[in-house]
Order: sequence, then structure tokens, then C-alpha cells
Amino acid sequence: MDDEHMIISSRQTSDYLPYPFFKRKRRISLYGDMLLQDFCMHFSIILRKNNDYRYFYKIDVPDNRLLNLLEYDNGKFLEYDLDKLLADNLADLLHYGKSYVELVRIFDKDKKLIGIKLIRFRNNIQVHIGKKIYYVLRKCDGKIVTGKIDTENVISFKLRDIGYSKSYFKKLFRKLHKYDTDFLKLSMDSKSGFEMDVYEKKHDYELLKLGHNVRWLGRKFDNYYVNEPYLLYIKIEEMKLKEAMLSQLLSKYNEKLVNVGKKYGFLGKICFDSKTSKYSDLYKDLMKGMKNCEEVSGEI
Repeated sequence: MDDEHMIISSRQTSDYLPYPFFKRKRRISLYGDMLLQDFCMHFSIILRKNNDYRYFYKIDVPDNRLLNLLEYDNGKFLEYDLDKLLADNLADLLHYGKSYVELVRIFDKDKKLIGIKLIRFRNNIQVHIGKKIYYVLRKCDGKIVTGKIDTENVISFKLRDIGYSKSYFKKLFRKLHKYDTDFLKLSMDSKSGFEMDVYEKKHDYELLKLGHNVRWLGRKFDNYYVNEPYLLYIKIEEMKLKEAMLSQLLSKYNEKLVNVGKKYGFLGKICFDSKTSKYSDLYKDLMKGMKNCEEVSGEI
């Protein structure tokens, strides 16, 4: 590449994905996979306001400098790429309790900032020492890659920041896997064999017990043990939880972008319009009899 078109990248993470040192047998879990898919569905799909077809994410200032930096080589960052990045962050949090992103600066030949990339990374081993993160990564061919990253370029996410312990979802996935393997036994306690009503009652009970803390009932729209108003309450709390998760993730990105903006002279944060701000009042109207379940369901 000639000097006129030369660009300089600050990237320090590896291009390779980590390959485990020890091969682990994956536990296939129907309900565990369902939970992961539902939690990591793109936020712009599940939290978009009804009949709102505008871009879900936006920059909170009229100046386009930050937007141009984020989309310098791809005009779809806010429309597509950010959703995928956030979903991957959340998947990492559910699996490992933490997630990391490197903020990469792109400069032209005159050392002028022309772009920003946000690259999620994961290593086999990484250690924080001073202002550096030292990492070890095993490639799929068995070769080892080592390196270091300046912590000032790293955005760190922790599961406890969104209200759960580091291992909460690991334990939940194990419980759901056990439930998958035992679910037929739940209905076989009758000498007459399989009884659908017995199965459905125990199925509803187990899902309610396992999923109530994360507001998830296994994609069911009814439950033997709770009434319709409570099901609506769970749905409302589920949406509020996911919006809180999104707000927490974006706050970490914005904190880093603001710091970089102070150095390079741009303003702005990534934001979105809240869908759940009136949900609490909506449920109060239901409890007071001012709205019925069908009306509330239509508004969420």
C-alpha cells in the first residue's frame, strides 16, 4: 500500500479465536439453548417500540463525527453490527461471567483519527498486570499466540454489573440440562404410563421454579400455577430486565467513547428510546381494573 492510502491501526488483540487446551464434551440442552437464544436475541428486535421503524440505536448529538468514526469503513454499524456485538457480549456474560472488547483507533498517514473499531475478544488465559493485559491464546492448530493489550483500550463487562453472580447462569444451564434429561420421568409416576396432564403440571412447575429469577418460562404463554395477570407481570419484568441489561452494556461503551472523544475532539454517546418506561404504570392500571389483560398485552 502506498503512503497516500496508508492507515495505522492500534489493534493489539489477536485475529485468532481461542481453541480450548482440553476438549470438553458439549452438553446439549434444549431449554439451555432456548434460554441462551432468547436472552441474546438482538435488542433492536425485542425492545423496539410498536410500529417504530426508525433506527433503534442513535447518537445523542447532532454532530456526525462519532457516527462517521464508528462507520468509517462500514455504514451499517448502528443498524446491524452493534446489535451483533451486544448479543455476543451478553452470550459471553452468560457463559463466562465476563466479556471484553478492544477499542481500536484507525489513523491515516498524518496520524489523524479516521475510524474506531470495537472488537470483542476472548483468550484462553489473560492476566492483568499494571496497565497491561497479558494473554495466551491457543490456535486450532495447537500453536500458541501471546501478546499484551493496553488496559486503556479495553472495555470490560461483568455479569455482576447486571445483577447476577459470575456463575449464576452456569448453574442455571446445568439445572436446565438436568431437567432436559429427566423431563420424561416427571410424567411417569403413574402405573398407567404417560399422562399428559401430569406431565404438563410438573413441566410448568419446574420451569417456574428454574426461570423465575430471570423472568423466563421456556417460551410458554401460559402456566398451570399462575394466572394471566401474573404472566403479564413476568413479561413486563422480562422486558425491563433486558432493557436494563442493554443500558448497562451501552454505559460501558459510552464511558470509553467519552474518554476517547475528550482526547480527539468529538462528542456523543450511543443511546436508544426506552420501551419500558411506562410499564409499571401499565401494570398498576391492570391491578386497579382500569385496563384488562388484553389491553395491557397489546401495549407491551
